[in-house]
Amino acid sequence: MKNSNFLTSKISQFKGIIAGAALSIMALSAQAQDFPGTAFGVKGGLNLTNFAKNDNITDEKIRAGFNAGIYGRFKLTDGFSLQPEVIYSTQGNKQTYSTNFIGNSPSSTATIDLGYVQVPILAVVNIVPNFNIHAGPYAGFLVKNKYTSDNNNGNSSSNDINSDYFNKVDFGLVGGIGIDITKVHIGARYLYGLQNVGADKDFGIFGTHNLFPQKNNGIQLYVAFDLK
Repeated sequence: MKNSNFLTSKISQFKGIIAGAALSIMALSAQAQDFPGTAFGVKGGLNLTNFAKNDNITDEKIRAGFNAGIYGRFKLTDGFSLQPEVIYSTQGNKQTYSTNFIGNSPSSTATIDLGYVQVPILAVVNIVPNFNIHAGPYAGFLVKNKYTSDNNNGNSSSNDINSDYFNKVDFGLVGGIGIDITKVHIGARYLYGLQNVGADKDFGIFGTHNLFPQKNNGIQLYVAFDLK
């Protein structure tokens, strides 16, 4: 009898918790019926980027960076908007080469620090007022290129590598998800580059080589605020 009363009590408590959660969800939904409208704002967050794998690279690590910029969201209809952005995005990675570009040892470890002004143009679909998926193309314009190298001979160097080794324009696709809370927006997206980071370069008697025949990719996390 005692066990039966205990079980009945726990079932009642569980029902109360479920009912309370349901009422809370209904209250939140009632407060957030409007889809995001046209607005302009600022945004920023964390980048976790890398390059696509290359056969001459034996190890590569994700590079942490940041993204920051502005956006405009233009509501076309309830639940659908176009969102162009202009952001500064730091990218790159740390990678160990099994050989150098002419195929000889020693191997070396290189840290590549790149900075782009990126212009994504996104289609934003709100499945419900507080949740969206977004995707679209982007173009990136290289404004920073720093290269640090360490090899097995103990030599180390750090400098702004000749920008001729890099493509000045990057392009690709982005897609992600977001949560919209009134004028605050939190999201995560994946960046998939379609252009090689490096450009073909003539090394004279060594022929034409591309030191970075890889593509940008990575995750961008962000928080955005509507200002108007």
